Amino acid sequence: MLVLLALICEDASRHLIHEFPHLLITVIFCIAQMLIYLYAFTDKLSQKLIGVLVPVITAAIVLLFPKTVDFTVSEFLPDEAVLTENAVVSVEDTDIAEINISNTGKDSTVLVHVHAYGTTSFTVKDGDDEFKYSIHIYEDDLGGSKVDITVQ
Repeated sequence: MLVLLALICEDASRHLIHEFPHLLITVIFCIAQMLIYLYAFTDKLSQKLIGVLVPVITAAIVLLFPKTVDFTVSEFLPDEAVLTENAVVSVEDTDIAEINISNTGKDSTVLVHVHAYGTTSFTVKDGDDEFKYSIHIYEDDLGGSKVDITVQ
């Protein structure tokens, strides 16, 4: 129970500024609940000390490991490029994202499968035409993942 409360408290603390005061109540509740559990269910000082260390270690471990990212989104190209069926995409860093053409013609779009937060560039070659873009994948202030494509 202490690990679960520590995880909820850590997540709420991470987004506290953007959802103030709602998440402040969650953080206070989790901390109070952990203290009540320690007071009610432990007798010895060593048990109480271990009970305090468990949530602290849990939160530290969660903060040390980066948040996993894995989602797919379809995005319009920013310069309204009209692509044909022959268009080919090459991505500079496929560890960040894999990009494929999902729709051609007037409303050309790319399908972006994201693996990590970061910035990389990609090139779309369509016959003699070459379009260069930069893609920035990040977490917004509310914890949602966003994708921005700009022309280079």
